[in-house]
Amino acid sequence: MAPRSSKPDLLLRKFGAPLYAAAFPAANYVLVGGGGGKGNHGLKNRIILAKYGLAAAAPNIAASSKASLTLSDQLAEFTCPEEIRALAMHPSGSLAVAAVGSLGLVAVGVDVKIDGAEKITKTDITLPSCGEVKSLAFSADGAMLAAGTEDGLVHVWSWPPDASGRPLVEVCAADGGKPHKDGNAIQSVCFSTDGARLLTSGEDDTAVLWNIAPASSDDKGEAPRAKPIHVYRSAKGGTLKGARFASAGDAAVDNRIAMCLNRAGVSYAAVFDAESARMLHEGKISADPASSFAASANGRLLAFGTVEGELVVVSSDRLILRRRHKGAHMIFVTGLVFGPSGDTVLSVSADAGARVTQLAPASRKWTILLIFMLWLCLLALSMNPAPFHEGVRWILHKMMPYHAKVMDERTAAGIAYVKYNHPDPFTLGATVQSEEQAGGDSGTPQ
Repeated sequence: MAPRSSKPDLLLRKFGAPLYAAAFPAANYVLVGGGGGKGNHGLKNRIILAKYGLAAAAPNIAASSKASLTLSDQLAEFTCPEEIRALAMHPSGSLAVAAVGSLGLVAVGVDVKIDGAEKITKTDITLPSCGEVKSLAFSADGAMLAAGTEDGLVHVWSWPPDASGRPLVEVCAADGGKPHKDGNAIQSVCFSTDGARLLTSGEDDTAVLWNIAPASSDDKGEAPRAKPIHVYRSAKGGTLKGARFASAGDAAVDNRIAMCLNRAGVSYAAVFDAESARMLHEGKISADPASSFAASANGRLLAFGTVEGELVVVSSDRLILRRRHKGAHMIFVTGLVFGPSGDTVLSVSADAGARVTQLAPASRKWTILLIFMLWLCLLALSMNPAPFHEGVRWILHKMMPYHAKVMDERTAAGIAYVKYNHPDPFTLGATVQSEEQAGGDSGTPQ
């Protein structure tokens, strides 16, 4: 359990019931969902709209906090018969699809046009029946919606779905069975940026990349079948908690697959090459198991929430730490989502809390320190090169003994040759160079 602090935490708000889902509807607004589930327990099942940004301090907060970012209390809500398990925000920012317990999906409109008059309302969009949904995602252009269910099915519909509820493509195994082994629940679904591929992860601890590019229906009018491209799994094993598209450096988007794994009570991140399915690197994230996982829209950052309420953000390229907040929540993190610009993370927890975390730009202090140290080395070399040469020789002997031995032999041979033919030591460099260019033997004369 995270330690408590006496200092007011302006970017954390409690909403009276466990939270499981999060989304960003528009700039400076957040959407969270949760509840107590079925029954008369006094805990509302609802979708909640709040706002974050610079605001005047509340009366009970010191004046010095006036310039701080704050997360507001509830601005609007939409109640449901059961708890909200997942949220997917349409790219327009004005509509969200929610997974409501065992009742399936509901589409709601989110209106934030008038400050102080925000509202969440049910739309007239009819969504297909699909059972209990565990994961949801819209494509980047908003033309498709994917859902992964507790019973191991993956649905992909055009948006908005047609009245028949017919899927856009059929995501299933080659034999027509469920897309993941043993029909385990689908933990996560996400589209590639171009919408041509779908990445799914299941409780069979594998992630599968599917080709869902538009294709014509068969003669029976059935939806075309998606083709599996690759299956990703860690050779070291572990319990998979989700998979996302990621990117490395300035390369094309979606050229990596990032996975969150728990192994022996420790959380890890594994990054694969999307095309070859080869694991590129794996690294420890936290000493505690992960309970949630997300990636930024451009795939450059990965966020992890743990069962102890810790929030960790790393780069997807080399898993370099960008932010670690051990006291983000009191208990396990249930949902994570990055803001559209990638510099904000919204996390929710079963402790009824929602938190907005601002990510500072990548620090350049280590780059500056490295440049300074390099400058010092060059300065020392210009003043007295002998210790530098000895240091290099020592490193070579330790790390590459064979190459160091060859270098020493050639150096000794070159010096002996020069002393025999040229008593002047300052001609050493020119003599050795001329011999090498002539192709002659630089060894010791007989």
